[in-house]
Amino acid sequence: MRFGLLGTVGVGGDSELASVPWPMARSVLAALLLNANRVVSSERLIDVVWGDDPPMAAMGSLHNHIMRLRAFLAARHEGSGRIRTVAPGYLIEVAPDDLDLEVFNGLLLRGRAALAAADWGKAAGDLTAGLALWRGDPLDDVASPLLRETEVPQLQQLRLDALEARIDADLELGRIREAIGDLGGLTAAHPLRERFHAQLMLACYRVGRRADALVAYRRAREVLVEELGVEPGAELQQLHQKILAADPELVIAVRREAAVRPAQLPADLGDFTGRADEVTLLTGLAGGAWQQPGMVPVCVVTGPGGIGKTGLAVHVAHQVRDCFPDGELFARLGGSAGRLAEPGQVLGRFLRDLDVDPAQIPAGEPERAAWFRSVLAGRRVLILLDDVRDSSQVTPLLPGAAGCAVVVTSRSPLADLPGACRLPLEVLANAEALELLSRIAGAPRLRAEAGSAAKVAEMCAGLPLALRIAGARLAARPHWKVKDLADRLADTTARLDELTVGDLSVRASFAASYARLRADPGGLAPARAFRLLGLWAGPDISTHAAAALLGVDPSAAEHALETLLDSHLLQPGESAGRYRCHSLLGVYAAELAREEDSPVDTDAAMSRLLAWYSRGAVAAGQVTTPAPNDPPRSAAREFAALRAARPRPGRCVAESRTAQPAHRGDDSQSSKAADSGEASSARVG
Repeated sequence: MRFGLLGTVGVGGDSELASVPWPMARSVLAALLLNANRVVSSERLIDVVWGDDPPMAAMGSLHNHIMRLRAFLAARHEGSGRIRTVAPGYLIEVAPDDLDLEVFNGLLLRGRAALAAADWGKAAGDLTAGLALWRGDPLDDVASPLLRETEVPQLQQLRLDALEARIDADLELGRIREAIGDLGGLTAAHPLRERFHAQLMLACYRVGRRADALVAYRRAREVLVEELGVEPGAELQQLHQKILAADPELVIAVRREAAVRPAQLPADLGDFTGRADEVTLLTGLAGGAWQQPGMVPVCVVTGPGGIGKTGLAVHVAHQVRDCFPDGELFARLGGSAGRLAEPGQVLGRFLRDLDVDPAQIPAGEPERAAWFRSVLAGRRVLILLDDVRDSSQVTPLLPGAAGCAVVVTSRSPLADLPGACRLPLEVLANAEALELLSRIAGAPRLRAEAGSAAKVAEMCAGLPLALRIAGARLAARPHWKVKDLADRLADTTARLDELTVGDLSVRASFAASYARLRADPGGLAPARAFRLLGLWAGPDISTHAAAALLGVDPSAAEHALETLLDSHLLQPGESAGRYRCHSLLGVYAAELAREEDSPVDTDAAMSRLLAWYSRGAVAAGQVTTPAPNDPPRSAAREFAALRAARPRPGRCVAESRTAQPAHRGDDSQSSKAADSGEASSARVG
């Protein structure tokens, strides 16, 4: 439960604070919270509520207000036990993180300590976070004259102290123009507060407005002389003299202010298509819609090669860039290319881009990461990390305080990256695939050959990279008919050869993921499993069927299949224990099988699989229609618990793959029948 004093007095959970509906009880709660975890005497509470003129039954009325407050807290699932009767009065138990005033005081202390240590970034971050807790004037809805006369001024003073300290940090970080905007209002609202005038003078001077700085001094002096009859203090007078003398010490932050704001995003795709739900979700995250206090939003866009991860991340980053006035940082980490970028090197570049003096950048990665967090504290920067291999590349590059957001793209789900939102991408729907193809190759051209265009999109199987390559090839060959490309893609043995243009290649994209499998210290089993799965033309396959294909036990098969799933070389089927393969990946797998496995091995694998399906079909038949007096067989007993199962058709992620080896075409009908038998057994095999 959270309690609020920095505005209206409120109580709530994770949602908006609710106001206490009874004015006198609200004053009692405010007095208790101002002394959280300390006893407040009944006499003090009576003074808070009624001042110098309490009623005769004040003690009884106070007890009634306490009862109301306990009921109010209990209605919010917190129970009434927080408010305890402790002689000579009452006490409310509140954890430090539950009361906004306590959180603010902690941040103010840490910010002042960082300021004293010249850690400007941390100071700005802590103080900005503390000031963000204020929802208006403190105790705004409390009518108690005693609290308004004694407590409210102290709270307002704390807020002004935090503002002064935060502006000091901003001036050292070079955020001068923003400070000038704040100080104009602060000097008008608090004309006798000399520190605000000094900050305004310094800010104006540092952006080259020397005359404005001198005018700010003259106005401050006039107010002090007129209102108090005194000259400005030593700080103002010394600063005035330094400005008149053009003291070079004052311009230390001009270089920082003049630094180029990092704007490193690649260009957005002019033909970006579809992904409406994903764009909405990702913009909400990066824009702070899901942000909890102190949390840095991190979203991992994950999926196989060519699925459009980078395109989506860059598209969304351009849409939310206005939410990050301090810039955007971008780095490719080479996770799929085999040329991994070291986090320490990326940190060094990021720090230089954020205008840190290269001579001050530490040598070690942990020290650079700590310095990076300090520099980002109090700033709003969007960080896009593309093509990440594993979490160890990401962790050092994460900010340490709220205000920034991080978007990561990876072929790995990065399951060990704590607190991250994961957005797995699927292939484009048919309509979106045709739209993307039309935007690249020309809509009139595709409308004129709608049937052939649909075939091209179908054979690209919704993979954005394949669609872009197909569209680019058509655009580069205006003399081609769309049917010409469709005919070329129809030959599965040459399909990946056709899906290449310039530096774009579907085969190369798949090869990067496959190469990581082969280097997996866990062994070659996942790579071999991937190749042999290319022999199977069915829409999906079960763990037990894959075990037969691979010639291993089901647990070993499951390990290999799950590894392929994590690498996005397989996809989950419609039910647990089933897997499916994108059709273009199936073509690639079959191609690898022909190149790397002997015909003896591939024939043996298919023989094992078809024999398994045959046994499964016989066993399923014995369960569903047993012959009279037919003794149970071991295979039949394997299906005995599945009598209620009903067959259901398999569904491929895109098109059904055409047979690759010579014998597959002859087996297509038998494999369908076998899989139907497996379906009748609840697809356990």
